[in-house]
Amino acid sequence: MRLTRILFTKVTGFLQCAGIYLIFSGCNQNTEINITVTPKHFKIEIPYETDRAGIILNTFWGADRISHKLYLDNNSPTWANDRVIQNNKSVSKSKNTSYRSTVADGSFIKGDVYICDSISLGQVTFNHFGFYKISGKSYAGKTELGEGVIGDNLLSKGIWKIDFKNKKITCASSMDSIGELQNAQLLPCTFNDNTIEVKLEFPHKKAKTFQLDLGFNGMLIIPLEEFVSFEVGKRIYADSFRFSTPSGFELVENRNTWDTVKIGQKLYFPSIEANKSVKEKLIGLRFFEQFEFL
Repeated sequence: MRLTRILFTKVTGFLQCAGIYLIFSGCNQNTEINITVTPKHFKIEIPYETDRAGIILNTFWGADRISHKLYLDNNSPTWANDRVIQNNKSVSKSKNTSYRSTVADGSFIKGDVYICDSISLGQVTFNHFGFYKISGKSYAGKTELGEGVIGDNLLSKGIWKIDFKNKKITCASSMDSIGELQNAQLLPCTFNDNTIEVKLEFPHKKAKTFQLDLGFNGMLIIPLEEFVSFEVGKRIYADSFRFSTPSGFELVENRNTWDTVKIGQKLYFPSIEANKSVKEKLIGLRFFEQFEFL
């Protein structure tokens, strides 16, 4: 375990976001292989786009620089669907490695691990990395733009700044290269091997530890039994929607409310949701979109 802090600067307002979840709680196989990054010292700024599932980056695979759009997800291994793998000379199936992983509803998925020669973001290239193959057939509505995920094994090779105001991402080899952090606030959190944890204090000094998950596009989500026993919020309303993970989908009744939470010495008033399928406590992308950057 290692302790560190995340920097962010606040602005007013929220972006709109709908409800599809593509979340992993961890992985059982190491997909890092022996990743190298070229050039060794780098700083790039690239635009990103969004859809109802999250942040999307345009990636270029192999020497042929085949373009594929991937979601950014710090709480997941890197994975890609069949469209990325088919007729792609830069990828090959690992002969000795497979995966078995838990998704947000507590179910397991398993499959093959592939090796990619290289993937590029702008002028930065990640060489020789592993990724999971997931078919993507469980996507809700087939309207999502992403064909997979840039996950923790690639994200760990750089320092990332998400500029929500200008919809661009900076990736650098060192914190000094990021710059412009003079007005940033500190978000206390704990970095474990597979997760980033943030402690939230609710009214009546009730505290809960949440996983920071940019692959979850809401603010806060907790399992339904904790939502009921924790007595969050004063006004609770319900709606029905399609809850989706890579293992499948189902129609669920979602409960929603708003409540005050404290992180460090700062107070916030986020939306909190719950349903019977989710098994994790997550703080997601929409919470951080109230800030200028993360």
